[in-house]
Amino acid sequence: MFLVAGLVLSWIATVLLRRVAPAIGLIDSPGGPNGRKTHAAPTPVVGGLGIAAGLAAGLALTGAAAGAPPALAAAMLAIVALGAADDRFDLPKALRFAVQIAVGIAVARAAGVHELPFVATALGVAVPAPLALLAAGVAVAALINAVNWLDGMDGFLGALALVSLTVLLYFLAGTGNGFLVALLALTAGAVVTFLGFNLRRPGRTRAAVFLGDAGSGLIAVILGYAMLAVARAEAVDPLVMVGAGNGIFFADMAFVMGLRILTHGRPWQCDRTHLHHRLTDRGLGVTETVLVAASAHAVFMSIQARAVAPESGLALPVALALACVTAAVIAGRRTALDRARPGQRRTAGR
Repeated sequence: MFLVAGLVLSWIATVLLRRVAPAIGLIDSPGGPNGRKTHAAPTPVVGGLGIAAGLAAGLALTGAAAGAPPALAAAMLAIVALGAADDRFDLPKALRFAVQIAVGIAVARAAGVHELPFVATALGVAVPAPLALLAAGVAVAALINAVNWLDGMDGFLGALALVSLTVLLYFLAGTGNGFLVALLALTAGAVVTFLGFNLRRPGRTRAAVFLGDAGSGLIAVILGYAMLAVARAEAVDPLVMVGAGNGIFFADMAFVMGLRILTHGRPWQCDRTHLHHRLTDRGLGVTETVLVAASAHAVFMSIQARAVAPESGLALPVALALACVTAAVIAGRRTALDRARPGQRRTAGR
């Protein structure tokens, strides 16, 4: 029920938002710094707002909103507002990061973070609750940026988010945490709708909408909250849970920042060195790149879930990973055939 509600409500919201996007200035034009934006035409940046609107309506109509921690609701509203404003006006980095830290702390508070067992064991001293809360908040803020950095190719971030949501739902379905399950299911349905507008398919060579910072930030907040909630329920260190569960995002961020520091000393300068750029630069098509990354993410999330909850089965995560791998192989063969045909040229990225 929640999955369908998220899908339908987000579809309605996205259709309406696409019509008003030019009037409110939420359009992403080609070009940008260092030529990163390679999409062919101006595109509405309302996918994230569509997800947010569908999620809010779904929580309200199903009654699940009654179980939402006030701090989490405030954090979700703040990150969507920040992202939409940044999509429209390109806000200063310092302002964005300050708000993201505040949002991260609110998320950690909503999840009930009050200790860091792994850090305490490593240091041999208990970490004060306020410091644990701050550390978890910073981790969520880092996740918001790491997730945003992988929103640079049609379908890429949406596919990774859907894998995360699916695996989390599988392992949380029988825990009795009704609000969190409803939140994840509604978000998964909304992300499926977004992918319907964002993915390329026969007859449509480019995305109809982009996610935008509002969407990437909201997805990161929901994933961060879910990871912290699981960490508390399973007595796992919050920092370990957030870091390992979102390994593909943090690995890309660490690699890119390290490379930028070594190259020109400016870790925040935009370029084309992210995971999806490197895969396409090595000859993979857009569909192949999305599926390869989703397959790897599904495998690593399955390993982590098994480590956290050994009693849980691996049927769905393994099937998900195998399905992604199979689809990637099929896409690869199709791409090879396309390249063998003279006079055809395929483009990667946006």
